[in-house]
Amino acid sequence: MVYFSWSGVTARVAEEIARALSADREEIKCYEYKNLLAAVLQMMFARNKELRLFPLQYQPENYDLVVVGSPTWAGRPPPPVMVYLRRYAAGFKRVAFFSTSASPAEQNVLAEMARVSGKEPVAVAHFHRSVVRLRDFVRQVQEFIARVSGSPGSAA
Repeated sequence: MVYFSWSGVTARVAEEIARALSADREEIKCYEYKNLLAAVLQMMFARNKELRLFPLQYQPENYDLVVVGSPTWAGRPPPPVMVYLRRYAAGFKRVAFFSTSASPAEQNVLAEMARVSGKEPVAVAHFHRSVVRLRDFVRQVQEFIARVSGSPGSAA
């Protein structure tokens, strides 16, 4: 299980999914996204610059399934998630995606994650921020896990 979370909403969902799958969990961290000002400046003035991700503790190629979680920023995954997918997708054997957002619409986040990774996910899910904040998303996590659980092997 790997995820990027700015506000903590995606981290809550990642924690619940990792617990349910008994999976290792790792946050995508980026040197350029340490604080809000740095993130805004990066998005405004250095769009084409390759972001530098912190080294991973868990290597995706060592797992049969990698679950990737992303918030929604302007209808898309944030740049650190895109960099992670471009950099590590070749090592994915199987992948599942989930996203979070404040908008009721899923938008294009999950499709964009699949496009950038070049991988067809075994399962996808979208979690609305208000539902996560109320901790009323366990049933939805269980449904996602049921779709993912058809994938044999260990999960990251």
